[in-house]
Parts: sequence; structure tokens; C-alpha cells
Amino acid sequence: MVARRFIERLRPQAQHRNKIDLSSRVSGQSVEIFEIHPSPNEPGSQIDVGVAKAIYVKANGVWKIYW
Repeated sequence: MVARRFIERLRPQAQHRNKIDLSSRVSGQSVEIFEIHPSPNEPGSQIDVGVAKAIYVKANGVWKIYW
């Protein structure tokens, strides 16, 4: 998948991924890119922080991008 290959090129080096990482999720016609951080309130757990979301609008044949 194109989104996964794109994110793999942007991810931090392996030794830093326990502090910050990037990932994506695809749902229907949308792709969301998000950062993964350790939770400041719950040690041992992680939180996802959205970075960008793109939604393909079939009717218009265009992608809409949100930050």
C-alpha cells in the first residue's frame, strides 16, 4: 500500500521509536497519518495524535486534505 511505504520512509530511527513514531490507518476512502507518543498520564500506554487526514471524494474525483 502506498500510505504504508510513505510512512516507512518518514519514521524515526528505531532507537527513537519508543519516544515518537509515525503510523497511518486507512478506513474506507480516508487515510489518516498520526504520531504515537508515550502517554503522559498513564505510564506504559501510548496515545495517537493526528497529523493529517486525506479523504477521497469519488463524486468529484479529488482528495481533500485536513490538518
